Amino acid sequence: MNALVTGIRKVPPVTRLVLASTLTVSLSCWVRVASPGMFAYRYYLTFEKREFWRLYTSFFYPSSLEPPFILCREVPLLLEFVVLYLMMVELESGPRSPYAGKPIHLAWHLVVAGAAIHLLSIPMAPPFFSRPFSLCLAYISTAFAGPGILTHVSDIAISITAIPYIMLFIDLLSGGPRAVIRALPGVVVGHMWWLMQTYFGKGNRNTRPAGGRADGTKVAKMDGPPRAQAELTESGSGSGSAAMTTAYNRARGGKKLGGD
Repeated sequence: MNALVTGIRKVPPVTRLVLASTLTVSLSCWVRVASPGMFAYRYYLTFEKREFWRLYTSFFYPSSLEPPFILCREVPLLLEFVVLYLMMVELESGPRSPYAGKPIHLAWHLVVAGAAIHLLSIPMAPPFFSRPFSLCLAYISTAFAGPGILTHVSDIAISITAIPYIMLFIDLLSGGPRAVIRALPGVVVGHMWWLMQTYFGKGNRNTRPAGGRADGTKVAKMDGPPRAQAELTESGSGSGSAAMTTAYNRARGGKKLGGD
C-alpha cells in the first residue's frame, strides 16, 4: 500500500488531476453508480439549471465508452488511459517541454485550450469533448517532443508527430466523417497552442546580450571616468609619450598627470 501511495505521489500534479478525473468519471459509469448523462454537456442543463460541473466532466468521459464499440470496451479503455498518462507526463515533465517544473502554467493553458475546444465544437453540439481534448494533448506533447523521435508500431518506424493524424484516421475507420469532424477541433487548438508557445513564449524572446553589440560581440568594459581611462592609455603607451605629455602640461602651467 505504501508503494502504491509513493508511486502516485511521483506522478506530476496536473497529470494526477487529469488521470483522477478520467478515472472517476469512467468508473462511475462503468459500475453504474452514475449515468453518462450526468457528466454530458447540455446547454440547457449547464446554464439554465446551473449544473456547471458538466463543463468540466464532459472532458473526461473516455471516448472508448462511446459507441460504436470495437470488440470489447475494456481494452480500448485501458489503452486510452495509458496513452493519456504518457502524453500528460511528456507534456508536464518532458526534457524538451516548456512546462517542466511549471504545473500552474500548464494547468492554465489546459483551461484555455479546453475553452477553445468547447467554442469550436459548438456547431457539432457534442455531449463530450474527451476525443478532441485527447487529440489536442497528443498534438502538443508530440510537437514539443520533436519530429526526429521515432516510435514503432508492428515493426514500422513512424515519426511521433504523426500520432495525432493516426488517431484521426482511426476515428475515420470507427465512426466515419462525423467522428473526424467532432475530433478535429482538438488538432486545430493543439496547433494554435504550439504556435503561440513557439513564437510568443517567454523562452523565445530575443534579448540583446548584456554588455554587447546587436551582433552578440562583447565589448570590453573599462572602469572609471573617461579622463582616468585616457590617463591609463597614455601611461601605457611608452615613457617617451608620458614625458612629452608632462612637459606640455608644465609649459601650460597645468598639473602633471596623476599629480596634485
